[in-house]
Amino acid sequence: MALKEIKGTPPHTKFGCSCGRSPIGRCVGWHNFTEKQLRETMAKYRKMTPKQKEGYLSPKAIDGFGE
Repeated sequence: MALKEIKGTPPHTKFGCSCGRSPIGRCVGWHNFTEKQLRETMAKYRKMTPKQKEGYLSPKAIDGFGE
């Protein structure tokens, strides 16, 4: 998989992805991956169900009130 395959997602309005590696258009830290790590992570991500993808890359809510 080349990087150009995952570029072109619409940019997120607040925390956009400047490297083009994020599959959701906002930075998820994948800019730090090597090419091999990126290919492996993207392959796993593509096999996930929509619900799994949502939980995998969605920021966790922290409200300070405990669980």
